[in-house]
Amino acid sequence: MDIVKYLATALDPIHIGTGGYRLGRVDNTIIRDFDNVPKIPATAIAGAIRSYAALYFEKRGCAGKDDITGKGGRQCGETNCPICVTFGYSKDTEARVSMVSFSDARILFFPVSTMIGPVWVTSPGRLNEFTNSQNYECGSDEELKVAENFQAPDGRINLGWVLFKVKKDHLTLSDAGFAQIPSVIKNNAICVTDRIFPLIVNANLEVRTSVSIDPFTGAALEGALFTYEAVPRITIFWFECIYQDYKNFGDAKGYISKVGEKFPDVQDNAIKAAKAVVRTGMDWCEVLGIGGMNTRGFGRLRINVVNSGGK
Repeated sequence: MDIVKYLATALDPIHIGTGGYRLGRVDNTIIRDFDNVPKIPATAIAGAIRSYAALYFEKRGCAGKDDITGKGGRQCGETNCPICVTFGYSKDTEARVSMVSFSDARILFFPVSTMIGPVWVTSPGRLNEFTNSQNYECGSDEELKVAENFQAPDGRINLGWVLFKVKKDHLTLSDAGFAQIPSVIKNNAICVTDRIFPLIVNANLEVRTSVSIDPFTGAALEGALFTYEAVPRITIFWFECIYQDYKNFGDAKGYISKVGEKFPDVQDNAIKAAKAVVRTGMDWCEVLGIGGMNTRGFGRLRINVVNSGGK
């Protein structure tokens, strides 16, 4: 088994909708975690990666749910299929569990506008969870920590419409896991308390307004105005993948050989083969996107490996 941690950078706003309309600030809301902070659910990550990996390996029928009616694609269920073996399948009376388990992608750094330019907000709980430590704390709700070289005028800074005091001790992001994060983000990082973080995030989400167009007149349809929210671009997420060894499920030679046709460096290793398949789907997320409204400037996500720890 191998547990791999990933960082994901939103190149476009990300909209993972809850489905249907909601009464409130916007019509189409995005999915949120228990603390009311938006997230990318593991189902969205796994679905997009599987779909794009299936395109890469030219296995379109294996991209999604098996369709017994014949109208959609049928999963092959072959023991050497890069898609069915890596992501699992359910075909007629046969089924196989996925080699890969995805976690939800949680926000690590969230961009917010201030009077001296953009900053990236985080919280102690998120930093401790990401680093698997207890090294980070913030203090009271009225105060925040800033990076060492960050200059705040008069010891105060606003996050949107809220003004905070700046603590004297600095936020130090020295853990090896932060090496993948660009310096411009680390140098402009700000840490608020876990209780304040959801309020800052929800007050600074991107909200857009759209309207349906009458195809005959080219004008806006009456009563067709709607609003929707999204996580802004350059938000940093993180998530984990757990890779199970296919050798524990049966003969892996055919599967490794099939993946090895495109990735010779898998070297008779089932976990390396699974990582190669998943990597193809992750790379295409940077181009084709994840979530809703991909054709309207939403969804592109760049995913990078942070570390890998086998068990």
